[in-house]
Amino acid sequence: MSEAPRNILLLTIDSLRYDYSSYLASRICSRFGGVSLCAYSNGPGTTQSFPSIMSSTSFLVHGGLRLRYGIPCLSEVLSKYGYYTVGFNTNPFLSKLFGWDRGFHEYHDLLYYHPFKERKKESVVESTVGFVKSVLKRNRWLRNLMWSIKFGFRGLQLPYVEARKLNSYVLKWVKENYSSDRKVFLWIHYMDTHFPYVPPEEYLSDIGFSSRKEAYLTNYAEKLEKVSGEKLRSLMKLYSACARYVTDSIIELLEKLENTRFLENSLLIIASDHGEAFKEHGKYGHEYYILYNEVLKVPLILCGSIVENINLETCVAQLLDLAPTIVDLVGGRSPPTFRGKSLRGSAGGKEAFRPVFAETAFPDLENFRYDVSRFAVSVIHGSWKLIYSRLRGVEELELYNLDKDPLEKCNVVEEHRDVAEELLELIHGHLKEVYSLRKFSERLAAIKRARRKLGVKN
Repeated sequence: MSEAPRNILLLTIDSLRYDYSSYLASRICSRFGGVSLCAYSNGPGTTQSFPSIMSSTSFLVHGGLRLRYGIPCLSEVLSKYGYYTVGFNTNPFLSKLFGWDRGFHEYHDLLYYHPFKERKKESVVESTVGFVKSVLKRNRWLRNLMWSIKFGFRGLQLPYVEARKLNSYVLKWVKENYSSDRKVFLWIHYMDTHFPYVPPEEYLSDIGFSSRKEAYLTNYAEKLEKVSGEKLRSLMKLYSACARYVTDSIIELLEKLENTRFLENSLLIIASDHGEAFKEHGKYGHEYYILYNEVLKVPLILCGSIVENINLETCVAQLLDLAPTIVDLVGGRSPPTFRGKSLRGSAGGKEAFRPVFAETAFPDLENFRYDVSRFAVSVIHGSWKLIYSRLRGVEELELYNLDKDPLEKCNVVEEHRDVAEELLELIHGHLKEVYSLRKFSERLAAIKRARRKLGVKN
């Protein structure tokens, strides 16, 4: 077995769909080697997908904005194997407020609460709550229009820390804190392919934009539910430019980390948490009700000497497998709650063809919760995909033959009821596992509360 990687660098990119990632894959693999895969996200948004990335469990196990008690996460496991764990986060839904710093020795929330106000000195909690509530107001278009009007009178400040600035924080930390005698797990989350799409000036001229101001205003020129034609194509061009910008920024970061020897004998993993819909099914973005593959297909890139001899191209990879793969490659054992499988163990075997599930539920995010009684689950198995939804309170089914209909345009559930029933059995079996793990967590939490009442330290 190869020697365990000295350091682990996990880069996650928000909202980058697989078919916009070829530039990323070609630049990374040509410069650093490795393998690029088309993987599946296990949910349509950050809240639904990140439990699978960080805890190898599905969203419905947790059913909210934070991980359930008693469910180990990747950072906790790696800490036990001697890694110093550090996170740099730019997404408010992954902030300390919701417990995503669990298991990290250091966790840096880099959040811009409001794109047009000067930043006040406020706590991370105040900043995060303010941002999350602002992005979840019901009249999103009116709010965005107000932001756009204010943009005309104030300088540009995006609602997230952009890639180059994020890199500067990371490199400063490495310069001041990194030493080769300590193993490090470093996670960095980029937001640049998330709406609004506003790449730097040098990425705009060749797609017909004269300034970042013009690019920003284009994002809010029309309600996203109604955008079409040339305006939709303009947004797609901006999105593609953002994908190029975040790629170039990642390359710049990696080349500078090379100079510090941080990447020497290390494992590099790059993944997106979910994709982005451009009206392929009449829907825009990554709303909770979209379970089509334009939102579920994401890039996954693994680099490092430890992955060179693993045949990963035959795997059906999913984000649920990311944490078990990392733990396996460092020579560790995954906790029993991990539901994914190491891609090293899956390559070429029967595990390579496991069903892939994605989940979502009806949100009430202004109150920071989901109604998990109104949910949807999709399953991909072989050439078939079934979407089972109770989001509108009644059972709805969509069935697609992905070999014949890769764009998921023709629902054939009536013609292939037998296939739908088989896939529905898989979903019901999956939900039983979900509920079992949820009850396990609830029992642990009850024990913890009882011990606290008795004055026993947990």
